[in-house]
Amino acid sequence: GGQQTCDCAPLAKRVLAKDAVPSPAAVAQMATRCTDTLNNTAGGLLATRNASTLRLFLYNHPTMSATTGMTCTMTVQLPASVSSTALARATLARIDETHTNPKAKFKELGEPLYPTPAELDALEAASEVVWGKLSDEQLSQPGPSAVQQFTLAVPANGLAVVDLDLA
Repeated sequence: GGQQTCDCAPLAKRVLAKDAVPSPAAVAQMATRCTDTLNNTAGGLLATRNASTLRLFLYNHPTMSATTGMTCTMTVQLPASVSSTALARATLARIDETHTNPKAKFKELGEPLYPTPAELDALEAASEVVWGKLSDEQLSQPGPSAVQQFTLAVPANGLAVVDLDLA
């Protein structure tokens, strides 16, 4: 079902070190999961970091292959060392049913056996990852102790990638 929302509130715990952006080694080992067994949904967060960018991967997938899953709302709290300016400049890309989905475009085109050049161009365009800003709705008011945070709804079988510029 796509109408209900699984609130993965456990993800709202600090996924990063309390007062400092973690080292690349610490970030590489960090993973957080939230699971809603009632709705057969598992969401989580993986993170990577280089010298200037913290990249967060928020994922959502059904826990049982026979189910279609549901949207999972995830709130990520960041440490005070991640400035509000960095959060305001954060970029977002998605892969799900409506973003970066050439298979849906292929079906929309009637699954041509021999795609025309225009159809190939359309498929290429549908496969591109599009980056944009986090919207005002996604940027939450600061949480406890003025913690910077954002909230994203990630559809079933979806991935949202958030880049934070730390420079």
